[in-house]
Amino acid sequence: MNTGSEFNAIRQLVFAGDRIVVVYEAGNAPYQGKEPMSRYRVVSLDRATGAVKKQMELIRRWGSMPVLLATSDGHVVLASSQLQLLNPDLEPVGAPFPVSRDGVDTISPDGTTLASKKLSGTTLLNASDFKPILTMSEVVPTSISSNAMLNDIHNWSKEYPNDRAFITRTDAKGSKLIIHSRCGGLAQFLASDRILSSGCDGIRILNNEGEVVATGRTFDVAIHSRASTKAVYGLLCKPAMGGAIPPHSFMSASTFMKQSPQCHWRQSLSVIYRNVSHGVHFPRMVDTLLLGIRIG
Repeated sequence: MNTGSEFNAIRQLVFAGDRIVVVYEAGNAPYQGKEPMSRYRVVSLDRATGAVKKQMELIRRWGSMPVLLATSDGHVVLASSQLQLLNPDLEPVGAPFPVSRDGVDTISPDGTTLASKKLSGTTLLNASDFKPILTMSEVVPTSISSNAMLNDIHNWSKEYPNDRAFITRTDAKGSKLIIHSRCGGLAQFLASDRILSSGCDGIRILNNEGEVVATGRTFDVAIHSRASTKAVYGLLCKPAMGGAIPPHSFMSASTFMKQSPQCHWRQSLSVIYRNVSHGVHFPRMVDTLLLGIRIG
């Protein structure tokens, strides 16, 4: 299953109750006029056994991979040229909802709210019925909560000429710069009042006012640090997928790599970092991430 990018990967597999739902390109389809087409397959798997329970196929323009987003009530949003709510058996729930050209590819951590992006701004939609909640002028949010958006595009360098990384939070009251620094990564909501961001020297968790409530070294820094004799490699794969490793146990890097050779630490961090922000196993994975933040 080649997803092409991390951005796509976290939008092509979701958990829905006792199922795992995935979408992938299954092959070419006949041209429609001069337009190349592809067959996209949506598959519902038993979460415990991996057995295929249901599947369906869509014909869409080549390069237009549908997006999957998990809702708070156990449904799946299938987003392509329109939004369609599905149950874990891939049966449609309600009527399809048309979306703009830029579409919908972002959901809040609690699975309640979608972001519909247009050139004129972004509208927050209720994930269960697609009814609009709030429209804001923000065009390209990096993450959303149920009532706010984050972006790192707004440039505040005139006010802070020595900084290059800016996180702006926008809600119904307007936009506010909540943190600025020399460097940093994409900001993600962990919850409505917690924001995860990377900085020059590690990971930080902020509140909505930009106050740092937790910090930690990144895994990149920790793995190269002689002082870091303990790491959370044992937490990176199996617990995130409901495995048997105790959630508060540590193991050395070498032990982890021997026991879990299929779980590359950097890939696993990426899965945790992104899936936390998109509501996959939210309570368990936030616990995993916060424990991991205390490396060092």
